[in-house]
Amino acid sequence: MNRDAEHSCQVVVTDEDIYQAMKEIPGYLDITVGDFREVYQVAFRNALERLREVIP
Repeated sequence: MNRDAEHSCQVVVTDEDIYQAMKEIPGYLDITVGDFREVYQVAFRNALERLREVIP
């Protein structure tokens, strides 16, 4: 996957998207929007790396 293709399929997750998702999850979440965004970015980067290993 080249860099242009990677940027062309980006989906922006806004703070409002995160906040709404957190409200939809039952129970108490002890995490801030910023904490979630940091975890999400690392997880997304890890997923991209995993895909790069299997796509020739």
